[in-house]
Amino acid sequence: MVVLLLAACNSSASGSRRKLTSAEAHGKRTFDAYCTSCHDAFSTSPRQGPGLKGLFRKQYLPSGLPSNDEHVRRTITMGRKNMPPFDKVLDEDQVDQVIAYLHTL
Repeated sequence: MVVLLLAACNSSASGSRRKLTSAEAHGKRTFDAYCTSCHDAFSTSPRQGPGLKGLFRKQYLPSGLPSNDEHVRRTITMGRKNMPPFDKVLDEDQVDQVIAYLHTL
């Protein structure tokens, strides 16, 4: 039993990430093209917008809204404060893919 516990600790401590699904990989490319100038995917530190690391592991978004797909989708498409709307830039599939990618952070 101790060996199993140690093995589990070692595998999670290694920081190895699973391979992204096709939708997540497309979302990452879209995020890299349109979002990284304002948002850091691997940090909670802000740039022009908030860092997004662990976005969906938190109860609330930086805006104070509950952290769920609906609120993130609305923020992406409609914009918020300093964030411009992307409804004319990204189609629905691209927004879905970006949200899928954000779930991996």
